[in-house]
Amino acid sequence: MNRRETRLDAHVAVVGGGLAGLCAATTAASRGLDVVVVRRGLGTTAMSSGGLDFPESIPRLFGRGPGLPVSWARPDAASAAAILRQWLAPLGASLVGEPGAIMPLMDTAGDIRRTNLALAQHAAGRVDAWPGRAGAPEGKVLFLGVEGYGSYRAEWVARKAIARGLVRPESAAWDAVGVAPLRGRDNLAAARIAKVLEEPGAARLFGGAVAEAARKAGASHVALPPVLGLDDAPRVYGEIVDAVRKGFPGRPSPRGEAGPIVFELLSPPPSVPGQRVQALLDRVARQAGVRILPGTATGFARTGDADLAGVIDCLAVESRGGAIALRARGYVLATGKFAAGGIKAERQALSEPVFGLTVYAPPPPGWPPGEVPVGRRAVRDMVWERFAARHPIFEAGLAVDETLRPLDGKGRVSLSNLWAAGSVLGGPNHFADGCGSLVAVVTGIEAGRLAAVAATAAVPASYTPKTEVSASDTPAASGGSERGCPA
Repeated sequence: MNRRETRLDAHVAVVGGGLAGLCAATTAASRGLDVVVVRRGLGTTAMSSGGLDFPESIPRLFGRGPGLPVSWARPDAASAAAILRQWLAPLGASLVGEPGAIMPLMDTAGDIRRTNLALAQHAAGRVDAWPGRAGAPEGKVLFLGVEGYGSYRAEWVARKAIARGLVRPESAAWDAVGVAPLRGRDNLAAARIAKVLEEPGAARLFGGAVAEAARKAGASHVALPPVLGLDDAPRVYGEIVDAVRKGFPGRPSPRGEAGPIVFELLSPPPSVPGQRVQALLDRVARQAGVRILPGTATGFARTGDADLAGVIDCLAVESRGGAIALRARGYVLATGKFAAGGIKAERQALSEPVFGLTVYAPPPPGWPPGEVPVGRRAVRDMVWERFAARHPIFEAGLAVDETLRPLDGKGRVSLSNLWAAGSVLGGPNHFADGCGSLVAVVTGIEAGRLAAVAATAAVPASYTPKTEVSASDTPAASGGSERGCPA
């Protein structure tokens, strides 16, 4: 089979299509630039619980060599949250919460996740507003399962909530209802139920069944598993809530609305809420004009003196069996950390596979404050025996200057037209600090802005991105290496 060999031009190229990458791409595209996102699959956003961890400030980033952390915060957390809301609102999605304000939400395992921002269908179920909680009105929480969806046990979650003192025994109930097109089927997956509920009329029928179960139980709150739509979740949730309210004429909820409060639980991976956030961000990016290219960035070509900051000339991409030479004026690296493959751990050392960038780590005990290149610290020395400890390995990542450009082992800018964003950055410990979403959004927006500014300054007014197919335009395919690109 002949390989398809392509050249693709853009103003800005973003490597990585999770939360950070899509924020960078949308920001650049909103300035009227042609933007391409290269991603090999869904980001870790799609595996998340659906809540966004958004503290009031971003933790320190590694930067400017040992002992000199980046002191930088633009945009701040409040501005970043406002931008997210602005992007999501036209899609009918409402993001609830404030940076730094704890929102306790339950997941399908019966555990409490303390997040800061969440979509409306999750935020409606904050645990501190359940019946019997301090300052909350009396009522009953109905934990409602879906027939055929055996992975979620409503009774088990209800009993766990009772055992943890989140709700009194007399204030909890459980039941299950069916989804009309799926009645009689077993072993249903959450994503399958979510897609069926997007079919015409399915959400309203399901809402009617929810209303009947809520009336029977005398419920003031209804907790559902996260199956209320995937790609069109805001509409599905709205139709179900409307159907439930119609089933309770004249009976106000604790918030003064007709009928009970209906909400979805969050979910551990694999997560429909996480896939839903990813799908919404995909729609936001595409509506801004971003092109999403399925593929893997395998290397790059650069120009410039080896002792000075180089310039990326092109990015080599393997996509659907074909080789692509992607040329752009500005590049953003937002490939994540370990789960997404943005940083690899091999032979007791960490590496960045696309551009071969230096990976930094926290200093070992007894070292002076600051960062040290990870090549001088083994992976085994950055993981503690206690699982819940603050493992240094999760703080490892790229060091950057004040404009988010990655640094080499001597604290110098590596590539002058490359910016980094998200969890590939070193410094924040996303597990211990609860800051992953904030770092992704804040640095993604800023990296996209900086790449756009640089691309605009470097591009003539007559510049037009193009796509050409040529048998001679085949970049080599070896990761993290420099190589020539077609003329």
